[in-house]
Amino acid sequence: MKNFTQLGYAGKVYFVNIDKPEVLGVKTYQSVIQIPDSVDLAMIATPAKTVPEVMEECGKANVKGVIIVSAGFNETESTGKALEEKILQIARKYGIRVRC
Repeated sequence: MKNFTQLGYAGKVYFVNIDKPEVLGVKTYQSVIQIPDSVDLAMIATPAKTVPEVMEECGKANVKGVIIVSAGFNETESTGKALEEKILQIARKYGIRVRC
């Protein structure tokens, strides 16, 4: 969050945190669906097991691009591979471009 708020990016940046309404003095939303504007790109930095749920929310919010910065997918074990497959299914369903 510090990098995003201090780099001087001219566009709007929204933060999502299900537990806290504010982090480092910045308002957060409990879900990407609650963000009042359209979102071009979402960066997901949550535990791997929660990424499919967040991807589904991104799809419902019409987010077209996602960067996932979570570990615990194909590089770990069969459950990680299953999570990765689920994420890809959600991406196809909503037409989301994904980078990991």
